[in-house]
Amino acid sequence: MTIPSNLPNIPSPPAEYSKEYMEKVIQALVNHLRSVNSIGQITTGGMMITQLPTSDVDLKVGVLWNDGGTVKIKT
Repeated sequence: MTIPSNLPNIPSPPAEYSKEYMEKVIQALVNHLRSVNSIGQITTGGMMITQLPTSDVDLKVGVLWNDGGTVKIKT
């Protein structure tokens, strides 16, 4: 299952490619990747998380882990 995201706003190509056009395309892709990788709110009707760690040893703060069937957050 994937999380849908908005497609990047890539400018229409000119009759002849130019350095400026390629810079705009690259910037559009960079902006899109930043938005996809940014931390933000997720709204969903359901969620399944599989393969959670079963111990909080060496986990970073905020990581989910499975403590005998109970999901916990590393604090």
